[in-house]
Amino acid sequence: MILISKVMRVRCAVLVLGAACALSARAEARLLPEVMLVDQAGLATSTRTLPPGGRWALIVVEAGQPSAQALLASLARRQGGWTGKLVIVVAGAAPQAQRLVQQHAALDGVTWLFDRERNLPAALALRATPAVHAITDNGEIGWHVLGMPAHANLPAMLSQWLGTQPMARVR
Repeated sequence: MILISKVMRVRCAVLVLGAACALSARAEARLLPEVMLVDQAGLATSTRTLPPGGRWALIVVEAGQPSAQALLASLARRQGGWTGKLVIVVAGAAPQAQRLVQQHAALDGVTWLFDRERNLPAALALRATPAVHAITDNGEIGWHVLGMPAHANLPAMLSQWLGTQPMARVR
């Protein structure tokens, strides 16, 4: 009887500890910070109003950086049915940012936003760009990758997060 009691106490302690860890992890979930950005029409928009409902992905690139060109080219080669679920924020000077968007206009269904003052990279404490952030339906950052993920893996990572299948782009 005493042995069973000790086993039950250990099990209860493990369950309570597990529940506390789960609640702690949930409490530490990081929300996407609110930053004002500008859309292609020149209108201000908040990160809090970006794609309503469902999971989506936020990619932050720096205008004029070769790594931004490489990442966007890898996405263009394998479109993933990401319409309305992929937001790309171009940080940096307006002429360079506009040129980058024009060069990658073939990306279907992407929402392009501009951050001329680089407020979003600062708010996210980014040490490197490009940065890919997976955003949950309630605005939390599910996961992120800083720097250059393997080009071949990025479309698959995004498609898995967004629940879509990547399609090879035919040229």
